Amino acid sequence: MFSVFYFELIIMLGAKKPSNKLDKYIDPTGEFPNSELKAGVWYVRNKKRIHDIGLAFFIIFDAVLALVNIYIWAEYLVVGYAADERNRALLTKNLVSSALIHNLYAAEPLAIGQVTVVASAPGKYDFFAEARNGNSDYKVELEYQFLYNGGITDRRKALIMPGSRMALTVLGVPLTYFPQGTELRILRTDWSKVDPHQIPDPVAFLSERINFKIDNFNFSPAFDSSGALTNTIVFDITNASIYSYWQADFFVVYKNGSAVVGMKKITLDKFRAGDKRNVELKSLTENILVTEADVIPAIDLFDREVYIPVGVK
Repeated sequence: MFSVFYFELIIMLGAKKPSNKLDKYIDPTGEFPNSELKAGVWYVRNKKRIHDIGLAFFIIFDAVLALVNIYIWAEYLVVGYAADERNRALLTKNLVSSALIHNLYAAEPLAIGQVTVVASAPGKYDFFAEARNGNSDYKVELEYQFLYNGGITDRRKALIMPGSRMALTVLGVPLTYFPQGTELRILRTDWSKVDPHQIPDPVAFLSERINFKIDNFNFSPAFDSSGALTNTIVFDITNASIYSYWQADFFVVYKNGSAVVGMKKITLDKFRAGDKRNVELKSLTENILVTEADVIPAIDLFDREVYIPVGVK
């Protein structure tokens, strides 16, 4: 029996595998190679299987998308919807303090000094207060008046440059009595930010132009040895800048130490770079002593029209 099985096994191993007739097919025209014929036959035989696999893939893909969509909607209903409702409620509330924004970006208020009143002549009085603009990039135009017991002065305007000071004055107010209870009232302030594209550093810009030197100061009281009937204040003022001005306005504040005892506004025409002018002022104020003259420029240095062009006489 073993010999019979062994004999059959030898026949099977020695037998040749049946050949595929397609392998022996040769296209006589040469236009349809054997490889394409095999591919076509394979596709026809497996067409249904390919269709089933593709359909299964798309079913699985759609199922995954549906699960993801369900998860996202479930998460929104549980968490996101409540968060959206909170955000919508917050839209109606101002979470940023307007006062904080104003303090961060708005100009700082002016620093106003003490109001001083002096008798400039018999029956006439000068009102004075010094204002300082501490902002480096804001200028301000303001309107003001002085109040006193029983009356108010006329309105006046003033322009204060960035980082500068200005004399707020109303001069020669006729009164039959010395005003008491004086107060400065600011009626209007118009702040303007200096355009950084035109003037990147306003403080440096102004320091180059506000360069006036005061020297040779002298005060002669009335009825001194010269026999003058008025007080005389004399000093030299030099334009030490490289800029010339058609009209240079100044407030001259007379001081006895730190106390203000008088004031005057002057205008110097065609005040050119390097010019030195002698200024002589008269005061009818009785029994005053002036130890120095504080000169405060009152020129709109951002206005090109105030400058004398180079070469113009």
